[in-house]
Amino acid sequence: MATRDSDDEASDVEVRAFTLPSVHSAQINSPFGARDPFDFLGPQIYSFSQSWLIPLQAGGRGRGYDLEAALFSVIVERLHREDLSTGSTCRVIEYTDVSNLNSKRRNYLEITRTTERSTIVTSLLRCRPYGDDSVYLALDSFALGPTARGRVALRAAATLLPLFVALSVGPPAFDLIMWLAALILGTRFFAGVVRAKLSGRGATAWRAAFPAGLSSSSFDLDDTSAHLKHTVPLIMQALERLAPTFHLDTRTVHDLLTEMVSKVRGTTINVNNSGKLSGVNIGGSYNSAGGSTA
Repeated sequence: MATRDSDDEASDVEVRAFTLPSVHSAQINSPFGARDPFDFLGPQIYSFSQSWLIPLQAGGRGRGYDLEAALFSVIVERLHREDLSTGSTCRVIEYTDVSNLNSKRRNYLEITRTTERSTIVTSLLRCRPYGDDSVYLALDSFALGPTARGRVALRAAATLLPLFVALSVGPPAFDLIMWLAALILGTRFFAGVVRAKLSGRGATAWRAAFPAGLSSSSFDLDDTSAHLKHTVPLIMQALERLAPTFHLDTRTVHDLLTEMVSKVRGTTINVNNSGKLSGVNIGGSYNSAGGSTA
């Protein structure tokens, strides 16, 4: 990276120390995979989802992708130091839109935690340049409950029933119809599992396609809320740390951090008796709050 002037030399040396953490590749809009990075993550928690457009001052213009690498690196470094105490894990995912190969690949920082009640809480962070003089920062959070084993069993039974009927004595044409019925039902019921696996969500494919209602236990809600109340301000704190290096307007970043901390302090997550989140927006396919849309 070229040095602009002597005043920026120290900053540029610091920037060179930041490289994008290890990147995992994924695709969207493939024939059998996810259509959106939000797919299979569960209902979106709107109150912990935000987006900002932050101006870059003269010395930082054209350095949006450098800021992305630095921001992700700072957050990953801090989370790796804290993972033993908070249980959070993180990874960078580079998404390619196979329906438009001319579009640029996009990096998402995925931060997850599995609570003691087996709820998976996920936050997706993006940091992208918008022109040469601004960066777009967005964070979206999700909660995915455990697998609805009863729903899986019922759909498996419905799929196998035509096969048992076909094994009984009957005309060949009737047997063929039963086999076709089993194939159609199996495809209809379990396509979500296949799509989740092909999207890189193999470890959570069953719960993603057949999510049970979220736990209304105060233990689980506390764990979920604590994780998000820790993660969201952490992102803005990392941005505030990098503001002088990338010539971000420090007043703007400080005001955003103050506003965010104030907001998340007063935010609560509510789950009704049916296991559905109250006051949230649902994002992506197979992300129903109380059950699968498959």
